[in-house]
Amino acid sequence: NNTDPFNLSLCNKNLEPAYNHRLSLNYTTFDPATFVNLFAFITATYTSNAIANAQSINQETFVRVTRPVNVDNNKSINGNLHFGFPVKKLNSRFNVGPTVSYSESLSILQGRENSIRKQTVGGTARYNYSLKEILTVDLSANLSHQQTLYDFNSPDQVYFNKTYTAEMNLNCFKKYQL
Repeated sequence: NNTDPFNLSLCNKNLEPAYNHRLSLNYTTFDPATFVNLFAFITATYTSNAIANAQSINQETFVRVTRPVNVDNNKSINGNLHFGFPVKKLNSRFNVGPTVSYSESLSILQGRENSIRKQTVGGTARYNYSLKEILTVDLSANLSHQQTLYDFNSPDQVYFNKTYTAEMNLNCFKKYQL
């Protein structure tokens, strides 16, 4: 779609398909006697012939031209761990777990390859309270620190994300839920 004369898109007849190579390891355990659970996973991905948009800007006309191209060295790794356990005296359950991810990719700007590195470190904490089958209250917090580093003349990006949630369910008269 080249309806915007300042942003043109070109095709690439020589574009090759991208192939993802993925390795995943998972571990899950649950003890029905104690209601303790552990879940862990790690995933690594390498993409050969990854497709990226090469961009160039004509310095005289300020027209941006975008064209898909194949690049190498796109890779990522993600890890997650969750541990949950009950606290019977409080009719409650706690779940905690860290997460981590790292990725590297390439972009092309003005004909020059640029490396982009992203990393995220964070975690989740969740509290669940149950009063028989009448009331449940869920509280959770998800915190993460994200950082994106660029090789080219662009400021790096750093974010701290915080997400808090609260939910309550009240069951009445066996058929209704608030």
